[in-house]
Amino acid sequence: MRQRVQVRRAAAELLRARRLPFVRPRPLVRGSAAGPDRRRRRGRPGHARSRRFPGLAPTQVRLPPASLLPALLPLLAPWGEAARRWLFNPFIDGEWWRAFTASWVHADWRHAALNSASLLLLAGLGGRRAAWALCALALLLPWLIAGLQMIPPEPQPFLGASGVVYGWWAAVAWLKRSETAGPWLAAALLLRLAWQGMWPNLGPGGEPVLWSAHVCGALLAPPLLLGLSCARRVVPAASPRSSAHS
Repeated sequence: MRQRVQVRRAAAELLRARRLPFVRPRPLVRGSAAGPDRRRRRGRPGHARSRRFPGLAPTQVRLPPASLLPALLPLLAPWGEAARRWLFNPFIDGEWWRAFTASWVHADWRHAALNSASLLLLAGLGGRRAAWALCALALLLPWLIAGLQMIPPEPQPFLGASGVVYGWWAAVAWLKRSETAGPWLAAALLLRLAWQGMWPNLGPGGEPVLWSAHVCGALLAPPLLLGLSCARRVVPAASPRSSAHS
């Protein structure tokens, strides 16, 4: 037995010295560490699959942008006669929440569907990159638009998310200003506002369109985005560093 082992060992050393890669020496003793390890490696689930498809990765579930939630809000909010309780009326004192709810209630279902479709389109164009900015604008723009409507000598009641739509339009154009779509979106926005200013039109239900709310939304969005981006940069820099002794 020892002679056989010595002969095999000498043959293996001879093969290594001659560098013959096409000849694989057999293990010296049955049941050595090489055999069981090889069998265990072959028995692992997915081992052969990883060799055949090295770039194969497990599927990742991508959640939709968070801006889709406010885009669907016009369809969930009241419209018609029920919306009169939530519209912005400058002649009613004490009901401060109307400044926010007026941008999400609508005159009828066609008015709500049109604004919701516009918001969904802009949310899709912005993608995940613009989701946080659009959500922040959905919270801030209604208050600012309602506040600016108090400046004219004869303020008018209003309802509808068209001011937020034009704010999102300007925001997406601003965020994509370095891409090809950015200048085109900005040009289309300016042409649309100029068209409405020169030839006022009516809404889908025959109600007058408040052009000043559209202009306010479009003009307020870029400064708000600049302020939010500056705040996001300042807050991490001003936060205290964590210490192990604290």
